[in-house]
Amino acid sequence: MTVSSDLTFSIIGTEGMGFTDPVYLMAHAVESVKPWKNNFIKQMVVNGHKPSRAAKLFFNYCQNPIEIYTKSQLRLKKSNIKAASILGRIIG
Repeated sequence: MTVSSDLTFSIIGTEGMGFTDPVYLMAHAVESVKPWKNNFIKQMVVNGHKPSRAAKLFFNYCQNPIEIYTKSQLRLKKSNIKAASILGRIIG
């Protein structure tokens, strides 16, 4: 993986971008529906898409340094992603 097409290497591997373990730099939400716009239960039931690690990490760290959700909004978002994760484990 490279940052630019004219570079032949990158000092940051796939784990630095959050594509493999351990995620240590930034987890990229590369899915088509971004975490802040996603209804995870609907995506799981309709499309069979489990919440990504990047989506889960987004909601763990989205409130600092600026709160972008109220406490109740964040609680709903986290409940939605948690329920979709559980459904994903059950459904497969």
